[in-house]
Amino acid sequence: MSSTAKSSFLTPLVVEFIDGRNWKVSEEFDYESFIEGIIIHIPVGFITDFASIPQIFWSLLPPTGLYGKAAVVHDFLYQSAGLVSKAIADRVLLEAMRVLGVNETTCEIIYNGVVLGGENTWNRDQLNSNLAILKILREHEEEIAKA
Repeated sequence: MSSTAKSSFLTPLVVEFIDGRNWKVSEEFDYESFIEGIIIHIPVGFITDFASIPQIFWSLLPPTGLYGKAAVVHDFLYQSAGLVSKAIADRVLLEAMRVLGVNETTCEIIYNGVVLGGENTWNRDQLNSNLAILKILREHEEEIAKA
């Protein structure tokens, strides 16, 4: 059985272009991952740049190609501290691209790109996510203490 046997996009991806590179999710977007056995829920307001492919390669692999929905799921996993490991986030990207019918050569190029070149982005996004959580906790410190 392939890893995509039970994986699927459960809702359409609806986004709004917000600047020269980034998009905002306008409606809840859900992906069911066989790898994780969970539904990955991407909330309204989440910001993505789709596939973070270096601009020099955009003529071959544009950020918003057929793999775009998979890239949004991957961005969300990278930016959600502690949700999954980098290795799982990268495997979910590969799984989701296959669900979308992206050809295997393109899947392997993008997957190997994030495996080999995504460490700095992973570390930055995990730190930013943890800082955001800490900020929220500090803003609600008194309410938490009373609970």
